[in-house]
Amino acid sequence: MAKRGAPLRMNENIRTGHVFEVLCEVRFAGLSAIPAGAILPGFLFTQLQLEGMISKIEAQPQVAIPLAMREKDTNLRYLATHRMTGDAGLLVAVGDHSLSVSVVDAYAGWPDLQTKAKVVFSKALEVGAIGDIERVSVKYLNLFRADLGGDQSCLINAAFRVGSRTITSEPLTVRTEFKIGSVTTVVQITAQATLNSTLASVTGGTGLVADLDFIVIKPHSGIEEIMKSLNDAHEIALEFYNDLTAVQGEAK
Repeated sequence: MAKRGAPLRMNENIRTGHVFEVLCEVRFAGLSAIPAGAILPGFLFTQLQLEGMISKIEAQPQVAIPLAMREKDTNLRYLATHRMTGDAGLLVAVGDHSLSVSVVDAYAGWPDLQTKAKVVFSKALEVGAIGDIERVSVKYLNLFRADLGGDQSCLINAAFRVGSRTITSEPLTVRTEFKIGSVTTVVQITAQATLNSTLASVTGGTGLVADLDFIVIKPHSGIEEIMKSLNDAHEIALEFYNDLTAVQGEAK
């Protein structure tokens, strides 16, 4: 891992990936008497529409699943029940225990997304239906474009081997998790992948996908603590991305 601020060694054999989506998320306990999924979507849509950030809201299929079932199933608990879309690839997803702000295929840098996230999270806190905030995270979905079937082993700063066989052009999915300071880092690499977008206006692609999640798990008492954790997670994300690519690339 390179030290913060230290120059990174250039390696012309490693290409920089495309930042396909960047997401900021908070997960919260909610209040049993007032399900957040019943209040937040309408409130946030009205507020964010007035801000000129959002223009459309859609209910997601899981909203039809009874609340009691969603509460008991860990695979359903944090899924969004509604999704809002705005200009320049902006997405806001909200559920009973999660709220996220992301940009798809139009990432303009951290200050831009940070500002949008602060607006959304601040307005959500005003409602009072969130309860205790359990964790904050920043997620980068990166696509290193390449044709399927070709050698993708040189696209990132990593090597994969099974016995004496080095994986180069074969399909591969590997997931690992480790701590960097107070940030839990979850890395999933998928080679020979096809990445599609949930937005009709965004074209996906093929190649190697690096799904990087940087998570701070602790209670947060307000917007300033949330934003501090987001910034801490982003710093680790930037370090790790530059280490993964071994060049100074698109992450910023």
